[in-house]
Amino acid sequence: MIYSSLIREEDAHLVLDASVMINLHACGHGRDILASLARPAIVTEEVLQELCVGGSKTPREREFANALISDGQLILESTIGEPSDIYFELLSDPRSLDDGEASTLAVAIANGYVPVIDERKARRELTDFRNKPEPPNSLDLFTHKAALAKLGENGVASAVYSALRKANMRVRLDQREFVLELIGRERAVECNSLPNFKSLKPELEQQIIDGR
Repeated sequence: MIYSSLIREEDAHLVLDASVMINLHACGHGRDILASLARPAIVTEEVLQELCVGGSKTPREREFANALISDGQLILESTIGEPSDIYFELLSDPRSLDDGEASTLAVAIANGYVPVIDERKARRELTDFRNKPEPPNSLDLFTHKAALAKLGENGVASAVYSALRKANMRVRLDQREFVLELIGRERAVECNSLPNFKSLKPELEQQIIDGR
């Protein structure tokens, strides 16, 4: 299996969007993945607020994030100061992002950090309209070199499968074949957040029948 994560050991701090935090919580290996990073990752106040949306006042994802902050594995940053102008620009633009996405990009852009973000609109904001490099997503975080060394291939496969199943983790179309090889067709057929899943599922089922 060959896949080159967009995350490098020499990268500056990573700034994690809400969907990435949700995937880390769902995957069952979130602490180990974050512990493998050379520097603590960052979340914003707005992302923490997004983790509160839902039926309970303190959902498990927010509790997970709070514990990581208390343990020093996550750093909490605000959009006050230099990121503020970028943040409000992203919110008011016709291509407006939500609060969590806008704050993640604003803190990353203002400080030269690397945003980790899954949503297509936020990724296009960086690459198409701001001429920034393609940002890593959750899969890049799960499969970067140090995470693979810490968890092993089986551990990473388990983390990816759990995030796909429990949190509907998004992956890019160009990452799909790698994911299929990593987790196997039998598990992939259960993961309806994979790109083009409706057309993919019959192919996977036939491959399973054929023993491929």
